[in-house]
Amino acid sequence: MVHPERGGTPLRALLSNQFFSLQGLDLVAGFMLYFAVFCVVGWLIEMTYLGTARQGMINSGFLQGPFIPAFACGTLLIYPFTLLAAMFPVWLQLVLFAILATIIEYMAHWTLEKILGIRIWDYSDEFLHFQGRICLKYTFFWLVLVTLLVYVLQPLAVAFIEHLPRPVLRPLALIMFVIIGADYIYSIRLFGRLSRAITRVCGLMGLESGPLHDLQFNRPRIMNEKKRVKKLLHLAANRELEQTVLTRLFVDRLYLAEPAFQAAIRDIIDHPKFQAWHDHQDNASLTYRQHLRIAELSWRFCQAMGFDATAAARGALLCAYKRCKLSPISHARTVLFPQTTVLQWVTKDLGKTNRVERDIILWYKWPINFKAPATMEALMVSFAAKLVKSLEYRPALAHLYKAELEIAAHG
Repeated sequence: MVHPERGGTPLRALLSNQFFSLQGLDLVAGFMLYFAVFCVVGWLIEMTYLGTARQGMINSGFLQGPFIPAFACGTLLIYPFTLLAAMFPVWLQLVLFAILATIIEYMAHWTLEKILGIRIWDYSDEFLHFQGRICLKYTFFWLVLVTLLVYVLQPLAVAFIEHLPRPVLRPLALIMFVIIGADYIYSIRLFGRLSRAITRVCGLMGLESGPLHDLQFNRPRIMNEKKRVKKLLHLAANRELEQTVLTRLFVDRLYLAEPAFQAAIRDIIDHPKFQAWHDHQDNASLTYRQHLRIAELSWRFCQAMGFDATAAARGALLCAYKRCKLSPISHARTVLFPQTTVLQWVTKDLGKTNRVERDIILWYKWPINFKAPATMEALMVSFAAKLVKSLEYRPALAHLYKAELEIAAHG
C-alpha cells in the first residue's frame, strides 16, 4: 500500500513505497518473494558487470540458476534498517548499509569456504582487502548498489509484491523459494563432486591441491591473474621458467609417444580446415600448440582417473578451433556466445561430435562461462587448460613435465 501522506506524483509515491502493508501469512509470503526477486536482480547486476570482461556470458554467483542469495540476504537485512536508521542523515544511512552489505559478503564467503573448502572469489589483489574476502573497492560498489536499492529497486519490488493478487502471492512465493532451495542443494553437491575430483587428480599427479583449487574454482582470481603475473615476472627465475615452458613445451609436434593418443587426434590435426586455421591466422599457432599440450595433459588426467581419455583429448583440441574468415554476424556471436559459436563451426567444418566432446567445447572454460561441465572429462580439460595457460602456476606445469624438460635440456 502506498502511503498517502508522502503524496506527490504517482511515480514519486511509487518510489516512496518501501514498507509492506501485508499481514500474517501474506507478509511471510511477501518477504519470501522479495528474497527471490533480489536473488534474480543481484544475478543480473553481477552478470552485467562480468560481461565487461568480454568473456561471453558468465553465470555469476554460486548457484547454477539465475540467483545470488547473498545479494538477497543483504537486501533483507538492509530492509528493516531503512526504518531503524531513518533518523540519521541520508549519507550516513548509505554508508552504514554499505558496511552491512560488506559484512554479509564476508560471511557468505566464509560459509562457502567452510562448507566446500573452496574460495568462490578472492580480493587478495585489491587495495585494502581483508583475508581476500572483502575489500575497499567492492565496499564502494556496495555503496552505489545500496543507493540504487534503497531509492529505486526496493520501493519497486515492494510495490510489485503488494499489487499481486493474494491467490497468486503465496503459491508464487513458495514455488520460487523451493526452486532456489533445490538449486542450493544441487550446487553444493555439484561443487563437492567437482572439488573432490580436482583433489583426487592432484593427489595422483603429485600436485598440491590447495592452491590448484583456486586455479580451477576461483573466478575473480582467474580473471585477475595479469596483476599477479606482472609482479612475478620481475623475478629472473620466473622469467627463465616461462621461457623454458614456451620453448620446450609449446612446440609444434605431438608430445606423447603413446600411439593411442596420436590415433585419437590424428583426424583432427590432419583435417585441411583445422590446419588452415592454425597456419594462417594471427596468434593461432601458439593457441594450437597450447591446446596440443592441453589435449595431452587431459589424456593423462583422464587415464589416471579412469575417464574417457580419447574424448577428452579430442575435445581439448576442438574447443580451440576458429574459422579463418568471419562474417560480421559471426563476430557478433562470438562476443556473447564464444563456445557455442565454436561448436557450430566444428560441427559444420570438421564433423559431428559426441556428447562428451560437446560438453568440453561448450563448458571447458568454467567458471568463466555460463554453466558447470556435466562430465568429468570436461572438468579435466578445464583443469588442464588452466594449468597450461596460467603463467602464475608454471611451477606446477614444470612439475608435471619434469622428465620432458630435463630431456629437452640435455637434448
